[in-house]
Amino acid sequence: MKNKQLFKDMHSKIFLSIYKTILLIIPLPILVLIVLGIISLHLIEGTVEDYKRDMVIRISDEMDRRTR
Repeated sequence: MKNKQLFKDMHSKIFLSIYKTILLIIPLPILVLIVLGIISLHLIEGTVEDYKRDMVIRISDEMDRRTR
């Protein structure tokens, strides 16, 4: 009887250990993807702002050349 109880306790502990590990491992890639997405969005936003600034400068220079 003692052996069966010990066996059940060990299986229960192993199951809980695996369950906790899964709960810790699964959210990690999701968090990494979210962080990478946010970083990518900030980089894209910076690139768009640079492009818009360059286009305004080019258009302004072109308008200056045409009015002279």
